[in-house]
Amino acid sequence: MAFASAYAQRKGLTPLINTPPATTTALIAVIPCYNEPDIIYTLESLLACEKPPCKSEILVVINHAENSSAEIKKQNNQTYQQLIKWSKEFSNNDIFFHILYFPDINKQFAGAGYARRLGMDEAALRFSQIDKPKGIILSMDADTLYSKNYLLQIFQHYQQHPETNGTSNHFEHLYNDQTDKAQLFAVMRYELHLRYYIEGLRLTGFPAAFHTIGSAFTVTANAYCKAGGMNIRKAGEDFYFMNKIFKQGNFFELNNVTAFPSSRCSNRVPFGTGKAVEQHLKNDFMTYHPGGFTRLKTVFDEIPSMYNKELFLSRIDHATANFMQQQNAIEKIAEIRANTASAKAFKKRFFAWFDGLMIIHYLNDLHRNTLNKIKIEDASLELLMRLKKNITGTPDTLYLLKLYRDIQSASKYRL
Repeated sequence: MAFASAYAQRKGLTPLINTPPATTTALIAVIPCYNEPDIIYTLESLLACEKPPCKSEILVVINHAENSSAEIKKQNNQTYQQLIKWSKEFSNNDIFFHILYFPDINKQFAGAGYARRLGMDEAALRFSQIDKPKGIILSMDADTLYSKNYLLQIFQHYQQHPETNGTSNHFEHLYNDQTDKAQLFAVMRYELHLRYYIEGLRLTGFPAAFHTIGSAFTVTANAYCKAGGMNIRKAGEDFYFMNKIFKQGNFFELNNVTAFPSSRCSNRVPFGTGKAVEQHLKNDFMTYHPGGFTRLKTVFDEIPSMYNKELFLSRIDHATANFMQQQNAIEKIAEIRANTASAKAFKKRFFAWFDGLMIIHYLNDLHRNTLNKIKIEDASLELLMRLKKNITGTPDTLYLLKLYRDIQSASKYRL
């Protein structure tokens, strides 16, 4: 099993697909599929992509739990039969579609994370069969369309930057004139929240300020195995997994390609785009106050002081100092200092501890006890003013979203 042998042995994995990939395969996309009658549109968007100078594979992982409804089981079976026929007709020398079917998964494990792991594990094993640790695994979703240059530009990025362990790719939620108005504003506010949050993180100096969207990231097969593979959370699996990949470094933001996720409502997972749209159809979208990011920046600005053994808690606000004490920060920082030989190494290890998950804990704690959440439009406008961005139009939801899209699509963020 070459580079993935230890990972496969530890996880008890054997290949699901009998035929090995062509030796020139460099891209394998993984698409979980649960109750997705329109997945053909996603596959057609990939079929229409400009072809990279390599072979590509698409692994569709149709899945449902043992306790799923009869209607969902029927739909999945129909999808499987449809895609088997479709894949035979449209697979070609450049791109091959594999259809995997996992019915009646134990309800304890079934979910988006488990399905994504099944596919990504198989992708890693397939790259291991041809000894290609830098093979590119693309994480996609069954309700998402992809720009025509998606496959080609991703391939070219890895060729130009062979040190890359992964990428977070540009996305724009898909809506049109037929989209229900309330649903339209809900998805716009949700995407604005995602972009506002990332800009807030970048203001703090946090190095791993990337979007963690399951339909729009890539990772090398080797980095995937080193991270221990995808977790099996029922939702949010992309966030937790990518936070492990970030710690390997050499992670890039890729903004010359676009994924177009659906803006539909959904109650299938505890959180995520669909759930957020459903929850905010009738309510204002409240988000973190920009002051939370300002306070967090004061902590990160003190990293040189931490390395130099200076007392820093007295120089940050009381609520933030309390949170740091709750996390046993003094002891943890001393431990990090004892195991690093330079300021650069200290900073890297500090952010391995104070990672994206810790930041969410901090912001939630701060907004429980000190700050109030505010409307996403007010928060994003205030952050733009703090960033000294020029506001030339009426700052409604759509204007703000387009401005944040423009800011982030023009950036070249990397870790």
